Amino acid sequence: MGDSSPLLSIAIPTRNRSRYLRDSLGAIADQILALGPDRVRLVSLHVSDNTSTDDTPEVVREVQSRLPQVTYHRHPQNIGANPNVDSCVLAATGKHCWVVGDDEIICPGAVAHLLNLIQHDPTIALIICFDTNYDCQIKRPRRFDSYRDYATECARVNPHALIEHTLVTSNVFRTSTYLQDVSRATLKTDYSHMYAMLSGLLSEGGPVCLTEYPMITVRDRRAPAVDGDWPSDLETSWRNYLAWQRDTFSIPSLEPEAAIELVRRKLMHKLTRQPLRYLANNLHALKDPKAWIWFLRRLKKHLLGR
Repeated sequence: MGDSSPLLSIAIPTRNRSRYLRDSLGAIADQILALGPDRVRLVSLHVSDNTSTDDTPEVVREVQSRLPQVTYHRHPQNIGANPNVDSCVLAATGKHCWVVGDDEIICPGAVAHLLNLIQHDPTIALIICFDTNYDCQIKRPRRFDSYRDYATECARVNPHALIEHTLVTSNVFRTSTYLQDVSRATLKTDYSHMYAMLSGLLSEGGPVCLTEYPMITVRDRRAPAVDGDWPSDLETSWRNYLAWQRDTFSIPSLEPEAAIELVRRKLMHKLTRQPLRYLANNLHALKDPKAWIWFLRRLKKHLLGR
């Protein structure tokens, strides 16, 4: 990687969400411009459009008029949500990569904070940034010598945190750790991006930084699932993913069921304390019949506790 390569590549996978993309892409572009002429070149920004039929191209052109370095790729056909994430990583030219969900709210100063972290410690392999509404229960900021050390602490304090940071936007990783072949082999797991990233971390190693800086906020009213692609059995995906972490990183104290039970409690808390608000926040998604099937199946599992 030459001196002209950026330190941080930011990429947004998107499809038919121009309303949200305008906010996230615009916020990131503004933050890059605010870095000043000497540091703007240290960050690249890319949009990977999975054949949108809305005004996504126009949204990108609007931002390119202010920040010409924004690159844009439109797939000739729908390749699927997870492969679109892979394409974002393939397009990354920076040492570190941040794949940002198009409907996430990017907090002020997030880009500058990431750049400062990477410049201060170029050996960092992974930066984890939780939703500002989430209490991970681990004191931050915190630096772990390895992902195993981080996961071990989560298993001790709050195993749910290992599920929470499967949100793609929660992870800023060393680009070389993302193994495309692992991602392709695990596409049906719902978390192919995590398997790809953590498999590379296992072989390459490197410190993990848990930042306290407010980086992202997950909207109360989430965007509909991409292409209506709802996971068939989310709890099984969680269970298999956490069991893989336990075995791969040798963390005998990690109990997948303990993490899943915490998820059940959180959902039931939302449903019993503020049922109308929960339904209102998810109304756009529940217009899709597939979403109702997914929701009722998940609710049944939570009520039965299995």
